Amino acid sequence: MHAFAVTSSTQDAAGRPIRRQRAYVAPTRGIRLPKDQDTFEARCDAAILALPRSAVLAEVTAARLWGLPVPNRRTMEQVVAVVPPGSWQPQRNFSHVYRRILHSDEIVILDGRTLTTPARTFADCARLWSLPDALALGDAAVRARLMTIEEATSVVRRMRRLPGLKFARRVLPFIDSQAGSPQESRVRGIIINAGLPIPRPNVRILDEHGGFIAIGDLVYDEWMIVIEYDGAHHRDPLRQAKDATRRTRLREIGFYVVEITADDVRWPSRVVEKVLRALDSRGVDIPGESKRASKAPAA
Repeated sequence: MHAFAVTSSTQDAAGRPIRRQRAYVAPTRGIRLPKDQDTFEARCDAAILALPRSAVLAEVTAARLWGLPVPNRRTMEQVVAVVPPGSWQPQRNFSHVYRRILHSDEIVILDGRTLTTPARTFADCARLWSLPDALALGDAAVRARLMTIEEATSVVRRMRRLPGLKFARRVLPFIDSQAGSPQESRVRGIIINAGLPIPRPNVRILDEHGGFIAIGDLVYDEWMIVIEYDGAHHRDPLRQAKDATRRTRLREIGFYVVEITADDVRWPSRVVEKVLRALDSRGVDIPGESKRASKAPAA
């Protein structure tokens, strides 16, 4: 059973009023959902029942439905939708509805739900999110072949009179399908925000004889610096041993290894300080204190 509309007289098979049963949740007035099926996707379906037929799921909601990375602070169950200008714009307690122009090629049906295309989803999110978070979404969408950089650029260029478009435009040149993970993209975004040289993602590193050593998450080839992001899977003892062996080998052939953790990403200044230290060790001149990231934690 999926989300369904109810009235005061709606009953279950046993003749009991559904509106009063604890087996159901009420994501909004007049809609019920079985408690054991209360997922994000089910709440999107509930929103579709409560909103006009012209409504299109958009922004962070569309990003989640496409399986793209979103900032942790945006994983709440609020559903974002768009309706055409002049349409009824209902505001429910679990949804945000905006009037906005969408072109026909920016709308698609996925698993029975009407939502914005990946390119339009990127454009909407990139104008609202930080560069690291927008870059993580853009990299992931291109890597998964959900969109091309050209498609994203075309959508951003034809958008008009929406706040934050300059931020979406800024992200476009940095999207890279070679990025290995959302967190690695965020690290690269922090480096870009700080005005530091931009490392290449997912680079094969070979020894002096051409033998394979590692794939560096982010690499400065010129200065032999590799930036490694240690995610949750790196906590496994076996993986930690392999990481230690690989990094020892990298250092033996002359690489400076920068290790970045999830906690560092939450505090962008830590990432910047570590990368600056590596660049300084190679004699790279980075003028100006303005190159340093804010010391406030990432939300």
